[in-house]
Amino acid sequence: MGSHTVKEIPVGILVYYKHFKDVILEKLQKEEKGLVHAMESNKLTYNKVKLNTVKYNKKWGLLVTKYPEFCKNLYINGAFAADVKIVFDSNTDDREDKFLLITILRYANTLKNISDLRNKIALYKKLASLTKNEYIEIVSKYYVEVQRNLILKGYGYQFPGSIGFLCINRCKLGHPKPMLDYKATKVKKEQLLAEGKTLFVKKDADRAKALGVPYDGVDYRVFLDKTYQYEFALCYPKGSGGGYKEKFYRADTRGRAIRGKTNEELLEETNGNIEAVMQLPVDIMTKLHLCLKINKMLYTKFIRNENQKTVIARADNR
Repeated sequence: MGSHTVKEIPVGILVYYKHFKDVILEKLQKEEKGLVHAMESNKLTYNKVKLNTVKYNKKWGLLVTKYPEFCKNLYINGAFAADVKIVFDSNTDDREDKFLLITILRYANTLKNISDLRNKIALYKKLASLTKNEYIEIVSKYYVEVQRNLILKGYGYQFPGSIGFLCINRCKLGHPKPMLDYKATKVKKEQLLAEGKTLFVKKDADRAKALGVPYDGVDYRVFLDKTYQYEFALCYPKGSGGGYKEKFYRADTRGRAIRGKTNEELLEETNGNIEAVMQLPVDIMTKLHLCLKINKMLYTKFIRNENQKTVIARADNR
């Protein structure tokens, strides 16, 4: 399968915050208009029901005035609508009587609709009042919880609509070979020199071996364990026939407070506590590798297929 490139355009949290506010205000205006319409319908149907309370009682045994929801013209628990629905479903009267039942059912449903609209409006007003810092705090907590489920439980994250779900996949490398960890090698080299030790030099080691004399050079190289790798796969989006998968490469981001620190330093600062790691302002891949070092059996949660193969996919930046 061919690959394609998606240009990544940096988007800051302020852009998301502004978009969030715009969407919420649009929804708020829509629900407020809906409430006005529902109140008008409520007034009309309430008056019609009120004029026919005697008939509802005599014809169908429906004593409307005994219901607090009708007396207060306010949705409470839905008992009024439930009883009206029973009467409506069990009667096949003439057109005029059926119209009366439709009217009272519409009224009962309008009470519930008004209640729902008021609850939505209250929620949207609260969301619209969120400050930038409050929004960032909520989003941060949400993402930490998503990462906790992806990493600590091995769950997939289901996107809405037809996007599919994201999961972490552990896969074997086809031709693993030793790879030098340059950062760790540099640290070890400086440490050995500070201790006054001799760094390993192959030609010096070979000469000493040929002469039959001891050689005290210390190998300062540190190699990465690259038998396996971990990837983020977007699986089974609609329209893919169920088998199409897409591999994403995440951005490596670190918060300003810990920028420049190595994974080893982060492990030391968190005392090897997984929950403390989950709260670090770092990207999800860094959290994954830190947690894998703390919990040696965590890798088992990311084995998605028997042969631990990589996804067959095209690659995107996000």
